[in-house]
Amino acid sequence: MKKVIALSLAFISFNTLAHMDCLVGDYKNDQGKTEFTITGQHHEGTLTTPTGEKITVAMMKDKQISQLWKQMHWDRKSADDAECASDTNKMHVVCELSNADAEPAFKHATNIYLKAGKELQLLKHEDK
Repeated sequence: MKKVIALSLAFISFNTLAHMDCLVGDYKNDQGKTEFTITGQHHEGTLTTPTGEKITVAMMKDKQISQLWKQMHWDRKSADDAECASDTNKMHVVCELSNADAEPAFKHATNIYLKAGKELQLLKHEDK
């Protein structure tokens, strides 16, 4: 019985993290210029800038997303079902939003990028 419980908890905790698949692709600004590309699978990936810089990113947990939203003073409802990945220092945060209309700063964009931890960019995501 203990093995069944342990396996169930491991399965639940593994599946509570979102997969990188939803964020993989090219991210372009309003002018159509590629700002960066994300590759990866499972819970980790690489954000590659046009200059070739490679930054390791990992999917964020719901609690981390909530903390970020609170820090940025964004409407909590806009974090519902958000899928985000960041580097370890949270200097590069990429999110796909399901409820972007809840936060006026997002201007109905479904993809946001926090550069240097504070600079918000609204981007278009193209799957690869």
